[in-house]
Amino acid sequence: MTIRAELDNMRERVEGTTEGPWEVDADDTRQIRTAGDGYWIASLRATYEDEPTRISNAEFIAHARTDLPRLLDALDAVYAELIEMDKSRDGILGRREIGPDEAATARTLGVVEARLSIAITTALEGK
Repeated sequence: MTIRAELDNMRERVEGTTEGPWEVDADDTRQIRTAGDGYWIASLRATYEDEPTRISNAEFIAHARTDLPRLLDALDAVYAELIEMDKSRDGILGRREIGPDEAATARTLGVVEARLSIAITTALEGK
């Protein structure tokens, strides 16, 4: 399976869940509910001795509903940026060598890093 297909499958799984955001119930940290209307999502089972881990697990699950879409959006932005860069460089990403001049390669990689940083930041900020 390609990375693109895996990312698409992840997005389908996210989109198949109850709309977020989710939160850990303030009165019962074993419960995960939707923020606002309190629609029940899941209940965690753990012994009292496991309480710190249970709370961490609950927080992780609750935040995954909003964190994962943001991460997928960032990866989509990176993927789109790489495609655009490849088009503008006549297929540079498909070649083993970018160029014989190390200085030129370093400059190219600096541009790549800057453009990817902007793409990821923009996606995470929801712009």
